[in-house]
Amino acid sequence: MKKRVLFLISFIFLSSSFCFAQETVTITTYYPAPYGVYQQMRLFPVNGNAFTCDATHRGEMYYHDDTAPRAAGLYYCNGTSWMAAGGGGNWTLDTASTPNNLYLSAPDANTQVGIGVANPGLNDARIKLEVQGGAIQATGGLIIETRTSDPGTPVVGQIWLRTDL
Repeated sequence: MKKRVLFLISFIFLSSSFCFAQETVTITTYYPAPYGVYQQMRLFPVNGNAFTCDATHRGEMYYHDDTAPRAAGLYYCNGTSWMAAGGGGNWTLDTASTPNNLYLSAPDANTQVGIGVANPGLNDARIKLEVQGGAIQATGGLIIETRTSDPGTPVVGQIWLRTDL
């Protein structure tokens, strides 16, 4: 009987020791979080002229200070060179002129511009500018407008094209 009691006490003692075994759980957090939705992001201006831009840096961006040869602004790496962001490809905003000029930096024979349309001159290479959803006003007051009726009071210098005839 003594052996049984001793065995039972030993069994309970040994089996309860597993309940007190130590276990470690590690949770890693990043601050700031590398993924997520940001309400506000801030980039500090730096001289990025020395930054490398190649296929391994594609998608990286920085805010350039006003150190030459680049103008101040947001730049991104397209895999081969640093590009100004926000202007959209070959567009340049000349804020030194009055009024400010927006122009294509590197147009070629195939360049087509669309305002209010995603595919300007679709299937027609002759079209260089396509505007949808509004009138076109040229320097000096020339206005070209598409309409479905004659205007009640025509304006001097305005041309309208009837699309319903």
